[in-house]
Amino acid sequence: MRLSRSDLLVVGGISSVIITFSLLFYFDVTRKVDLSGSEVVGTLTFKRKIAQRKYSSQVVWEDVQQKTPVYNYDSIRTAELSEAVIKLKDGTEISLDENSMIFISLTDNEVGIDFTQGSIKASREDVSDKSLKTLQIKSQGTTVSIDKSDVSLTQESGKELSLTVNKGNAVIDAGGEKQTLKQDQKIIASKDEVKVFELSIKLLKPEPRAYFTSPSANSKENIPFGWEKVEGPFDLNLEISSDALFEKGSIKRRVVGESQAIPLSEGNYYWRLTGINRNTKKMELSEIRRFSIVRDDAIRIISPENKSVVYYRTELPMIQLKWTETDMVSGYRVSIARDRDMKDVLSSTEVSSPSLSVFDLAKGNYFWKVNKVSGISGLELKGSSPVYQLIIDKRNQVEPPRLISPSENKKISQIVAQKRNIVFSWKKSDEIVKSRIDIGSDQDFARTIHTSETDNNFVAPEIDLPVGKYFWRVTGILGDGASTAASEIRGLEIIKSEEVVLVKPEENEIMALEDDSSGQDINFSWKKIDIDGSFMLEIARNASFSDIYRKIETSDFYSAEDEIKPGRYFWRITMKDTDGNELMKSPSRQFTVLKQLDRPIGVAPADGSVIDMIDKNSITFSWKQSAGATSYRMSLYQERAGMAQWITNIDTTENRCEMGDLKKLDVGSFYWTVQAYDLEKGTNRVLRKSPVTRNNFRIKLGSGGSGLKIKIPDVIYIE
Repeated sequence: MRLSRSDLLVVGGISSVIITFSLLFYFDVTRKVDLSGSEVVGTLTFKRKIAQRKYSSQVVWEDVQQKTPVYNYDSIRTAELSEAVIKLKDGTEISLDENSMIFISLTDNEVGIDFTQGSIKASREDVSDKSLKTLQIKSQGTTVSIDKSDVSLTQESGKELSLTVNKGNAVIDAGGEKQTLKQDQKIIASKDEVKVFELSIKLLKPEPRAYFTSPSANSKENIPFGWEKVEGPFDLNLEISSDALFEKGSIKRRVVGESQAIPLSEGNYYWRLTGINRNTKKMELSEIRRFSIVRDDAIRIISPENKSVVYYRTELPMIQLKWTETDMVSGYRVSIARDRDMKDVLSSTEVSSPSLSVFDLAKGNYFWKVNKVSGISGLELKGSSPVYQLIIDKRNQVEPPRLISPSENKKISQIVAQKRNIVFSWKKSDEIVKSRIDIGSDQDFARTIHTSETDNNFVAPEIDLPVGKYFWRVTGILGDGASTAASEIRGLEIIKSEEVVLVKPEENEIMALEDDSSGQDINFSWKKIDIDGSFMLEIARNASFSDIYRKIETSDFYSAEDEIKPGRYFWRITMKDTDGNELMKSPSRQFTVLKQLDRPIGVAPADGSVIDMIDKNSITFSWKQSAGATSYRMSLYQERAGMAQWITNIDTTENRCEMGDLKKLDVGSFYWTVQAYDLEKGTNRVLRKSPVTRNNFRIKLGSGGSGLKIKIPDVIYIE
């Protein structure tokens, strides 16, 4: 049906409205809030893993970094295995454990914190009397007010609020009823009541949320635990756990006196002291404190390398200092000195990211190092970088560009060169304003194929390079029009397109489960290809690959492993370039995974049976068949003095066999085993086999005593 012009106008109008409002909604959700008029009330001085902030005018959360400003009416939350520390302008420090959330609201008269969930600690040691305002922490109808005190709070969603006063005192208002808590007191506040507990067992060290450092991941630190002397007939236990409920990896150690040192590795811990009165059998508990052992490993410098030389002609060079990022820091302090002992310091700069650009170093010999800056009160980080030397030298000539990619004599497949342009890149001095690249088919560039200039330090020329050998170089052009010397000359070879050659599994290969598991681990491999890119392994249930069983992508190896369930499959490899474009695809191969054969069930001799051979000339062994089996092996053993002595093997395609060579038999204990096999036709190669079934039995000769003799051809049995 054709639409009229008016219909088309209506449809077009509706489409425009939908698109417009969709874009408006997208920009509203993703745009950054304009905070130019907002009040900064503090700084997120430290965060570990994931911390997020939500502005009062927004509904979405955004990740925050170290030293992020905190604004009035911000909500801050931490994720699993994460933590954060916020320092307000008045000196109040608020620490958030994992899965915790608060809302900050400052007025002229008070500092307000709405505590939603998790565990927090509020410390006001650094708040001056001049700027002192009451800190009010609200949580589910309960308000905690403190001045210059330290408190720890825990609030799980829908459960009781737990509060411990670490220093000073706190006023608790629950349902209009106010109580004052002193140091070493604890409350449990629910909707119905508030319980106050005196902490008769008082902890000293580690203090709440203390931090210790460890030089490496494998080392252990002796952590000193201390408490006030406990009066009375108490049996004391020091308990340490990785969770506040003391369920995960708990350590319980009987202690005497007022201290104990325990070696512990890197991690977050909770600890408490429990005491049982030997007379009343009543248990006393201390508060629960959290502490952390963090790795304080050395910083590794990335660039410039030690003893690097940087040249310049007229303008001072820009030096990019880079080092590895490390955890548990709020920033880094970069020191540059004239001596290796770092005593004659020229500059000391604090940055939040692991890099610094330096523009003012003239000709000379310099030394530099990076120190960690801790974002947590009481945590001293010592892991610094080694001292690196940097030499700045002035030359009349600017250093020529240094080639980066392609590498020397790089082989590039013709199919890659045809599907995407080859990218040539190099490093250059800041004094080089343009670069000229020459590509030729000879080292003298007498037969130049391409020449161009660029403002960048890379170029991807649109040229068709047939199979063959090529050469390239780059020359720098300075601001005054002069040129640098040409760079080194590098070779480049365009080779014929390769193919993806499959190795294992082979065509029509049959594999079987090695045990009764649900799948078989199969290694898929193919020959190495001298082309940069990634590989996609496709496993399908049909030859057209319309029913895909599994897809695995890899860029580092020429093999992949996966667990495959029993069935018939097809597999192939697709190669993609670094941009994700398909370059080539292998032919497919078929393979089959067979499930393990069922265990044959032994029938006779039955397990535990006794065979009287007084009137028998042979023993018949029989079993129930296994579906899919083409052959069976029965093995017979005699047990002598705790040792198994092999007697014979019998291979058969039936589900029974006879043992008639009675010379090999004797009175005593025996056992027989049977195992099913599936053999490949024509080769007798074992495709799969079953578990082994074992039956024990005994052989006797009549029921008479000693002296009974029975004679049969070639053998005499005596009982």
